[in-house]
Amino acid sequence: MKYKKSRYQICQPIHSGVILCTSGLSNRHILLSSEIYTIYERGDIEKLEKSFPKIFQRLKEGQFIVEKDVDEKKKALLKIKSNWEDKKMYQLIVNPTLDCNLSCWYCYENRVAKSSVDEETVRGIVKNIKSHFEVQPFTFLKLSFFGGEPFLKPLAIKTLVNEASLFCDSKSIKLLLDITTYATVITKSLLEELRDHQCIFQITLDGNREQHNKIKFTENKSFEAYGATLKNIKRIQSAINNSFIAIRINFDEETLKGFDSILNDIDGLDRLKTKVILKKIWQVEDDKIDKQLVYDIISRLFKHNFVVDYNSQMGPCFADKKNEAVINFDGNVFKCTTISTFNEQTAFGHLDNSSGKIIWKEKQIESLNSQQVKKECLDCAYFPTCGGPCKMKCLAEKNWTCSWLKDPDGLKQQARTQFEIEYIKSKIIKSYTNA
Repeated sequence: MKYKKSRYQICQPIHSGVILCTSGLSNRHILLSSEIYTIYERGDIEKLEKSFPKIFQRLKEGQFIVEKDVDEKKKALLKIKSNWEDKKMYQLIVNPTLDCNLSCWYCYENRVAKSSVDEETVRGIVKNIKSHFEVQPFTFLKLSFFGGEPFLKPLAIKTLVNEASLFCDSKSIKLLLDITTYATVITKSLLEELRDHQCIFQITLDGNREQHNKIKFTENKSFEAYGATLKNIKRIQSAINNSFIAIRINFDEETLKGFDSILNDIDGLDRLKTKVILKKIWQVEDDKIDKQLVYDIISRLFKHNFVVDYNSQMGPCFADKKNEAVINFDGNVFKCTTISTFNEQTAFGHLDNSSGKIIWKEKQIESLNSQQVKKECLDCAYFPTCGGPCKMKCLAEKNWTCSWLKDPDGLKQQARTQFEIEYIKSKIIKSYTNA
């Protein structure tokens, strides 16, 4: 069998005599000595196989090398499109409200005060899960709650979780609950409702205590949002055994300066059930951020054995998947959650509460599905892992360009960061397994 080096890989020296290679096809990593890499770089695969058979096998398994007649671009496109077309999972995102108990200057949504999903729409959502299964059976239901602050509507969440759980149990469907919240208004009874389920939470910190409370404030000046959020993060980990929390730190040029106190406050969290997401506030220009400071903070998190998510896009956006929908409190249906206005004009369809079926607007869906992978993305070494920009972004930003394509060193840094993340993950799992 004849082999060639894959076009989808990033190779870079990370220490004297050590080369890190990252496969875009498999998202796996391998460390090669300078001697072996010299042979590999010049494409002498036959010599590599004869002289270093174990390394050859690892390169083959990790798709660093592929069969010579493989059309890699076609293979990469097939991988991405199969993700778009995946029928095994149905992701249903529910906005129980677009109201919120906090005020954040950077929020992109237009708040709808006192908005609330009504009982009829809740019943319609339950019917949607069942009717969708009848038309397109699935083995995995990801039921997500967004907003607004979804925990302002605990009764709606309880009803939907209970009904979804009963249906999934009856059909042997795996159920995953996914909740984006500021974690300031979680009731004891709701934690009880969630405790027997697998749950993923995304919870935001906007800096240390002082910075966070400046950004996340309420009409009640005595309310301390930072303390409430930290307390509830710990309550969640204690009450829900099968839970995982992604602590999202939205940062600007000031937030990162007080990071040590954040690290001190979260240091006691269960590493198997926690990761830290670093996300630049979208209104802040890239050149306002000290990138070296960002990577210094990532290094500090690694030293404290935290898994970190920074600029990682592993596969296509959820909104690109055909088996996905966002149902708003008023029954309007969307594909994406990161839009400023949820109304009938921006909707992609609406929920028919009597049948549970979604009536899609054909023109909007056709326009979304007509978006193609950009040529510059298809040529990028990281494309099969990244998947390129989401279709909604392509619709909204006709002249979108990737920051990694403008900064090749940034792509190499991304590969190094992902390698370190995988190392930290394995280290954490090993330490807990051996404990």
